[in-house]
Order: sequence, then structure tokens, then C-alpha cells
Amino acid sequence: MNKIDIGRVKGKKILAIGAHPDDVDFSCGGTLLLLSKQNRIVLACVTSGQMGTHDEDSDKTDLMTVREREQREAGARYKASQVLFLQFPDFFVSEQPKRLRKRLIKLLVRVRPDIVITHDPWSEYFPYHPDHRVVGFAVYDALLASTLPLYLQKKSVAGVALSPRPELWLMHPHEPSHAVDITSVYPKKIAAIKLHKSQFDGVFVWEKVEKRLVKIFSGVGKEIGARQAEAFRIISPEGDAVFSTERKSKRA
Repeated sequence: MNKIDIGRVKGKKILAIGAHPDDVDFSCGGTLLLLSKQNRIVLACVTSGQMGTHDEDSDKTDLMTVREREQREAGARYKASQVLFLQFPDFFVSEQPKRLRKRLIKLLVRVRPDIVITHDPWSEYFPYHPDHRVVGFAVYDALLASTLPLYLQKKSVAGVALSPRPELWLMHPHEPSHAVDITSVYPKKIAAIKLHKSQFDGVFVWEKVEKRLVKIFSGVGKEIGARQAEAFRIISPEGDAVFSTERKSKRA
């Protein structure tokens, strides 16, 4: 894997799109903390996590309110200028593919990011939430459509087509190409995740979750000679990530 020199990413607009509240915090929170020092961060959640509980007596509207509040609190840790909620139905995103794609195109044209971070739709992580896969593919498609002015006209999307096309960073990827050393901000990443208190109940016990996180991010870190790191698959319009260094691990 290539190690990203995150200090070279300056003055950019970063749009991180997760299917649910807490997705970006788990998968790329450390990277967002580092990027927030010299760049503008915008967060978007496709759903509000209305199904994110194992309490069958829970009220979905109340849970939605709680999870949106938790994501706003986490977003403040990244100095996010906006935390947006598209409010699609949790676990049923796949039932509205055309509407989702159009909403994402509108979001991209309005925010005009330099870098988009989202789910890797090809990930084989088990169990892989179907919303993650659907959102990953939808963002992938929307990125191309957002650069085509005639397509925007046909779909009545107001705004100027994106040029150049943003870089796409797929988080928690099946085939990672790059990694970010998050050792210096790892405690802050964990603190941001812990803000999602609604997710740590009798099933998802925090101690077990934290052990899993240590295993994941220390494993990625070993690939680039760091204590903890977050992995990405970067798809660049230039053919290679313009912000990456040339340093590679032994495994690359």
C-alpha cells in the first residue's frame, strides 16, 4: 500500500458520505481528523439509522433524532461545516435507486468536493450491510453523472457540472491501495465513535467493539510502518492518487 502524506492535502473540500450515522467515524474518522486541520469537511448520511437498535420496543422516530444528534456531535470533532441527512429509510435504500442517485448528484453539484469518501461497494467484510453496498455504487455512478452537463439538464439538476471529477476514496476497502497513519489522532477517533452511545447496548458491547477496532487499524498500520492506520482504495481521475507518496509497503 502507498502511504498518503496527509499534510500535502491542503485547501480542499472533503465530502464524506456514509449510509448511516457512525459509518464514517468507524471507517475514516482518524483521516477526517487529520484532514480537518487544513481542509473543509462536509458529512452526509444517506439514512438516519432508524433500524439501528436491537430493542424491538424502540421508537424509530426517537431513535432517528438521537442518531442524528450523535452524528452532529461527532461531526463537530472534525470541524464539519455541514452535517447533512438525506433521510432515506434505513435498510431499504436499495428500493429507491433512481431517487438516491439523483439526490447524490444534487449533493455533489452543490457541495463541489475535491475528494469524496464513501463505502467500498465491493467489500467482502461480513456481515456487510446492504445499505453500504448500495450507497457505494450510487456514489460511484453519481460522480460520473455530476460531470456531464447534458445529463444534469435532462434530469433537471440545477448547477454547473463538476470539473474536474473529484477523487474517490473508498473506505474499509476490499483491495486497499493507500493508507493514512492515524496514530497521532487515534484516541480522538475512538472518542468520536463513542459519541454514538445508542449503538453500544447489550449486543454491541463497547469493550468487544474496541478490541475489534484495535485489530483492524493496527493491522493496517503494520502495512505502512505505523501503530494505527486507515485503509482506502483511491480512484483518481488522474489515474493515480495525486496526494499519495511513493513509499510502498513490502506487501505492495
